[in-house]
Amino acid sequence: MNLKIQYGSIAYTYGHELYHGVQWTYADIMPAHPVVPSCSSCANSYFTQVGARFPEDKRFYGWPTEEEADIYGTQIAYGAFVNAIGSNIDDIVYPSLNLTQRQLFFYANSIFGCNVHTGNIENPLQIYLPDAHYEVNGRLAQINDSRSTFQCAATDDMVFPDVS
Repeated sequence: MNLKIQYGSIAYTYGHELYHGVQWTYADIMPAHPVVPSCSSCANSYFTQVGARFPEDKRFYGWPTEEEADIYGTQIAYGAFVNAIGSNIDDIVYPSLNLTQRQLFFYANSIFGCNVHTGNIENPLQIYLPDAHYEVNGRLAQINDSRSTFQCAATDDMVFPDVS
């Protein structure tokens, strides 16, 4: 496995779990002062709507605990990725894909997120869940570089079309 990819994967997992520790230790102040401030309003509203649209997916009932940690983990992993890649981040390394390394990070993160979401313990039959796309895009929409990488505005919904 490419060490840069492994570094990013470890950074994501570590950041995600580290955030849980902060949530549990500082539960009394987290709602007012989250480590990821954009989680509390915009994202909470977004995921409330996603939960209403896909009521059969019980994952959204515990939204803040996991989603804030996912956002934080993604930010940590992206920081590690930028640090590892350096000035080559906007190079196209696979000409047939015509994607920069920065774009590939967010695509790979999306695929990973959809797979984790679909493979969640609350989906024991591993049935494809169309809301996985909404979950992933809701997370990535809160990372400025993700929006700018694909020339999206902060007001864009950042979701895939309904595939059901």
